[in-house]
Amino acid sequence: MKIEKKPTQILIVEDDPMAAAATEAALMLIEKPIEITTARTSLKALQLLQSKDNQFKLIILDLDLESEGSGMAILVKANTIPTIVVTGRTSADVDADITRKTGVLNFFTKPIDPEPFSETAKKYFAGYRSV
Repeated sequence: MKIEKKPTQILIVEDDPMAAAATEAALMLIEKPIEITTARTSLKALQLLQSKDNQFKLIILDLDLESEGSGMAILVKANTIPTIVVTGRTSADVDADITRKTGVLNFFTKPIDPEPFSETAKKYFAGYRSV
């Protein structure tokens, strides 16, 4: 009997539809079964993360979500799920400092470069074996 592996679930938290589509396209380079859910607001993301059905193995978070810094609330809530932060801010040093202080290990500025982004994402869930 062959056991089928469930796809790795990824949550994209991004209010810009074009940026979300670009992130999703970069994730498709992973060549592994993935299932992507996109939340356009911090409220929706927090609802998904608080759900008892939460199976997310990775969060891709726009730090400037809704231009109110509400992405920070998700960082606090998601501290047990690996998170990659993306931002359109030009002050990368400030963003890098924020992400270091919150425990996030990887940080990308927009527009993301698909190759290094997908390689980084792949490393996050290489150890996960969903069955």
